[in-house]
Amino acid sequence: MELCKDKEKGFLTLCNDHTARIRQDFVKCCSAIADEIGADWLIEQGVLTNIMALKDDKNYQFKAVIVDAAVAFAGKLSTRELLDLTIRFLSDKVANMRLEAVMALTDLIATSHIETAILTGLKSTLAGLASGDPDGDVQQAARVALQAVPG
Repeated sequence: MELCKDKEKGFLTLCNDHTARIRQDFVKCCSAIADEIGADWLIEQGVLTNIMALKDDKNYQFKAVIVDAAVAFAGKLSTRELLDLTIRFLSDKVANMRLEAVMALTDLIATSHIETAILTGLKSTLAGLASGDPDGDVQQAARVALQAVPG
């Protein structure tokens, strides 16, 4: 299955569409395609490259595609980059980005897609957010994430 790799048109532009539901469905659709024809498709067709290109976008909603992909592609790809970026977003200046990252990490913890060594460091970061983030929603989500950490 060949996709149009032109950044100006085609399927891959959906990862940075201005409609949130389209971005979310793009990630779900790509995950479902990878389930059917193999995860290598995500790399071969430039899906992962286009998603990773959003990491420095000024719009947190576009960066949130990365955390959606971290959850959706977990277990399909060994892409530590998606996880590392999700963890990096815990310190984003935008509260909603921090919230998105915490919720994604909660899902990854619950499905055992984070290595024990990473969880150890992540625990203290989440504890800091739970007790000291200026946003109450981030604090609450971090408390939930901490409860999901095994042991």
